[in-house]
Amino acid sequence: MTIDTHAHLDMVQYEEDREDVIRRARDGDAAAFRRVAEAYERRLFRIAYRMTFDAEEARDLGQEILLRLHRNFARYDPERPFEPWLGRGATNVCLNWRKRPRRVEAVGGTDELDRRAPPPVPPGAGPGDAERLRRELHELPAEYRLVLAL
Repeated sequence: MTIDTHAHLDMVQYEEDREDVIRRARDGDAAAFRRVAEAYERRLFRIAYRMTFDAEEARDLGQEILLRLHRNFARYDPERPFEPWLGRGATNVCLNWRKRPRRVEAVGGTDELDRRAPPPVPPGAGPGDAERLRRELHELPAEYRLVLAL
């Protein structure tokens, strides 16, 4: 695994001047928006994945969340914390996704991320517990899954 040192340095720099970057992105600076998007894309993917259990859907939702962020950034009040505002927007996009008609999953198909990254299982759990946990979480109503996803 290689570490992109430029990306790491960008993230360190982003943390140092985060409020300024967020302010500039809110004011329409495309480069600043790109930095905000890069800083939060993994977090947004995780929120979307925990709501969908589908990596492809989560990537699509992540893009939709960023589009809505771009469209609505001017509504952000810089006097309030940014992360909760962004998280609420991400949650709303995911909840709206839950209301859409479902696409049919391929027979026998499982998502690549499902096979690689089982949900966290408590220490001492037996074999098969991760898959059972995944099935149980998937069965939860959206409002209960939301609490666990965040």
